[in-house]
Amino acid sequence: MSRSTVIFFQSIVVLMGVMAIYILIQYPLIEGRMQNLDLLSIYLNPLVLYGYASSSAFFVGLYHVSICSYIFNKINCLRQTG
Repeated sequence: MSRSTVIFFQSIVVLMGVMAIYILIQYPLIEGRMQNLDLLSIYLNPLVLYGYASSSAFFVGLYHVSICSYIFNKINCLRQTG
């Protein structure tokens, strides 16, 4: 992959991560059973915390995969030319 393709994929991953964080922040506030709770009770709910942890790990992993694929591609190109 070329460097511009990797940067494009990384920016897509970052944008998807930002959208996921926005949804994770807004959804508990408008969800039915947590609507009348205070913010501390909402965001310390184990299900909400699990959602944050799993989505963060997922998007960090996606970002690193795109970096690693670029690095491995460059190493293979150097081996083939050298």
